[in-house]
Amino acid sequence: MNNVVTEENTGKLSKPMKVDIPFGISILQNELCDAIAERSNPSGPSSGILKLRKFVHSENSNSDEETSEKIETATPSSWLTATMRSNHQSMPATISTSSSNHDKCSLKLTPLEQQIVALKEEHPELLLVVECGYKFQLFGEDADRAGTILNMVAYKKNNFLSCSFPLHRLLVHVKKLVAHGCKVGIVRQKETAALKAIGDSKHAPFKRKLDMVYTKATFISDDDCDGVVDTLSVDIPLCMVFLAEAYAKTDGTVAQMGILAFFTQDSTVVFDHYQDDCVRSSLESTCTLTHLQPSEIVLPDRCVSDQTLNLIRQFSTHKLSSGDCIRTEFTSRLDWTCASELLLKVYCDDAEMVDKLKELPPVIVCCLAMAYNHLKEFKLEQLVSAIKNVKPYEAFRDDVLQMDGNCVRNLNLVPLTNEAGPRLAGSVFHIVNRTRTKFGARLLRSWLLRPLAKRASIESRLEAVEWFVTHCDDPEIAPLKKLLKTLPDLEKLLTAVLHTRSKPEEFFALCKSWEQIKILSTQLQSHYQETSPSSLKLLLETVITSLATVHLYAEQLNEVAVTSKEKTRLFNRTDDYPQVAVLMEKIDQTESQLHALKPSICKTIGILAMNYVTVSGDEYLIEVKNALVRAVPATWIKISATKQCCRFRSPEVQQLFGELCCFRELLKIAADDAWLRFQRQVATTSHTVFKKANTAIATLDCLIALAEVAKSENYTRPTFVEEAGVLDISQGRHAILSRLIQQTSSIAEYVANDTKLNSDGVRCMIITGPNMGGKSCLLLQVGIIVVLAQVGSFVPAKQASLSIFKSIFIRMGLHDEIYAGRSTFFMEMMETSAILRRCTTRSLVIIDELGRGTGTHDGSAIAFATLKYLVEEVKCLTLFVTHYPAVVQLQSDTPNNVANYHMGYLLEDGAADNEKRDGDNQELVFLYTLTLGTCPKSFGLNVARLAGLQSSITARAKFKSESFFSNAESQRCQVAELKNIFYRNNSE
Repeated sequence: MNNVVTEENTGKLSKPMKVDIPFGISILQNELCDAIAERSNPSGPSSGILKLRKFVHSENSNSDEETSEKIETATPSSWLTATMRSNHQSMPATISTSSSNHDKCSLKLTPLEQQIVALKEEHPELLLVVECGYKFQLFGEDADRAGTILNMVAYKKNNFLSCSFPLHRLLVHVKKLVAHGCKVGIVRQKETAALKAIGDSKHAPFKRKLDMVYTKATFISDDDCDGVVDTLSVDIPLCMVFLAEAYAKTDGTVAQMGILAFFTQDSTVVFDHYQDDCVRSSLESTCTLTHLQPSEIVLPDRCVSDQTLNLIRQFSTHKLSSGDCIRTEFTSRLDWTCASELLLKVYCDDAEMVDKLKELPPVIVCCLAMAYNHLKEFKLEQLVSAIKNVKPYEAFRDDVLQMDGNCVRNLNLVPLTNEAGPRLAGSVFHIVNRTRTKFGARLLRSWLLRPLAKRASIESRLEAVEWFVTHCDDPEIAPLKKLLKTLPDLEKLLTAVLHTRSKPEEFFALCKSWEQIKILSTQLQSHYQETSPSSLKLLLETVITSLATVHLYAEQLNEVAVTSKEKTRLFNRTDDYPQVAVLMEKIDQTESQLHALKPSICKTIGILAMNYVTVSGDEYLIEVKNALVRAVPATWIKISATKQCCRFRSPEVQQLFGELCCFRELLKIAADDAWLRFQRQVATTSHTVFKKANTAIATLDCLIALAEVAKSENYTRPTFVEEAGVLDISQGRHAILSRLIQQTSSIAEYVANDTKLNSDGVRCMIITGPNMGGKSCLLLQVGIIVVLAQVGSFVPAKQASLSIFKSIFIRMGLHDEIYAGRSTFFMEMMETSAILRRCTTRSLVIIDELGRGTGTHDGSAIAFATLKYLVEEVKCLTLFVTHYPAVVQLQSDTPNNVANYHMGYLLEDGAADNEKRDGDNQELVFLYTLTLGTCPKSFGLNVARLAGLQSSITARAKFKSESFFSNAESQRCQVAELKNIFYRNNSE
């Protein structure tokens, strides 16, 4: 309670302070509009201006004088936007409190309010959370906004709105605020009551300073936060992306794009760079941002094109519509020379990293310098200085399967926002995620987004999964699975150490978890030395060797002090921290002096013995019975009293007690500094090896999860062949739908299908069939099986043999981007164009109903030409769904490479599906089986009836359909007759 702030409780106001009214943080937001209107209409004061005058001059009792005084109001002088450029404003502005060129108004502010105004002027873009004694407070506009998000009441307090919460709830509420896109600044008290009492500023307000800044991407905490995050939600890695441009031509038509991504939870850094045109088509078509799922995008404040800004805004707008919030910020841009000089200073002691800087593209060097400057605001610059390797983004390397954003979305590989519920349940990640740790789940997610494209790596992972399928129920594996389930988020805890944000109890728990994992890994290595595959042996060896020094750090900490959160006695040896040892010695000496005063105190008040008492945390009190109060000297200081006794301190005790409190506060500061030094030592010497251990542990978790899925869902191990262009799936199932059907129905079963393609034979399947017959489901089924196989997982099929694919492309569904001026058909053509530019013979291309966004003739022509190009020019494996009769005629042109299939069905009377008869008035039964041959009709009228369309409408539609069909047949007969006449005349 010694730290409780008292400047608010005095009720005293400072002298009138001439300030610009901070309407951005004032309660008078509504009255401001009236005040401004009054300035433009001098005929008479409005009710709002009268309220304003009355509020500002509330200490005057004469209301007539109040209304007659001239009042000067401040108007916002500048607006700080997230874009920092007026023609690219896309986020709500925050009112600046700058007073230049604007009128003033005299407000009588308390000392605390003066501090808040000064801090808000210095940091107008931050939502300030201010430490005030035993609680945190927010003021004005910040209180209003935070109250809405946190479901708190913002009330009037002195001149501003205010809301508050206890100190221990800080992380809970900050996590909610940053999740809503706020940039939160934590303002801490920099002195305590004990230090303030012996200082020169006894009567001044407590010193406060901005201590920490948080956004969604920079909030690093492993606390449960009292259920703020749903346990079912997807723990998407928090990513901060820095983007820069460098122009290859002075006219700006060709740009070198650089993207640098920081994953703040595990301190991973990756980059990507490529050459782009003036409309940034590569930035738009690549899947980098979709895969990274950034929480924050940072752009340079200059030398960035309007096209790039527009694309980033569109991406952020799309994510916001999906329930995710992406901050867009700007930071100072350095050219390559200045950036290189800065980074050479940062890595002056790391010769290896200096050599790597020389190999990086110049635009990435600029991004790295941008990142260092920007992260300094969050005290995360060590994220840059601790980099040992900057890796190129794996999604564009030859040993990783390439998938664009459309492929990821259409296959529903992972949820693309932090969400729970149906959308999470409808993803492949939900099906295969049986991991027991949070960092294991994040690694599995990254595996799904970046499947392997190197056979040796895939086979190595498959061997480990197969071994766990056989041994996952062994009693020797059970302790490992049990321990994994109880582990904290080791990646986050280690990253917190890197950023010196770890708590002693968190680090101690981290060390104990590592030690347990090390022991179990040693036991498994010994027990399965002869039977385990080489990949598993390597993982266990990595865990054991990387954690060899963990016990050295754990031994330095006092377990009792860690448990009791007594940071002043945290270290077993204080020799490494001499300041702590000196202060502890002074505290012991002062306490000895206090106890040495007890005989003289007893003699003074006439008692034989006494002990100091502590009441409500107030120590070293001399308790005197009321009968002996007369013996107390007048110089003694009375602290408190009850009916039976009074409590005093003698002048000597009061002086020593003040010194003791001062030493204790200094000891806390020294202990905090010692803990920071300890964290820096761990980060400098062991962060890299501990990170390898965490990755190996996460890999073990993922392998066990994939093995359990394979065993419970009856998956089979895929077989990879050397030759290219082979896809042979027997009795394949859709991973998501088969699970949902199994969970929701005890009778229904998923209908499995075969898929056989070969680049030397039939490389294209044209699939037709009734609407709702299962065509799209078949396409997604094949895509998911290929992805799972190249992830290194077993697949939902009876048997699967396939080649290593280098890329998968999918175009299906209809959507538009009205906010970008793009129609449905335009989006369809854009996606198709991107596929045709990037696909190769080692690609799998899946296209669903191309051309349906325009007229029948144009649509069928585009679909036919596109498919012909894929079959004859690219020669990739293709699955093509269509309702256009003209497209299926491609089989007659290339019978060896194209095969027509359709989804089977039955009519009500059991007629065979290949009989051409009128089925519009019969009930249609879907068989969901892939059948050789084309489907004569799409049976759209049957589906319309299933949807409940009125019978009068379907009857009229049937009549028109027959009319259209007869006209088309008549035209076909005429064309055929003309062809026969032409050929007959030519032959004669």
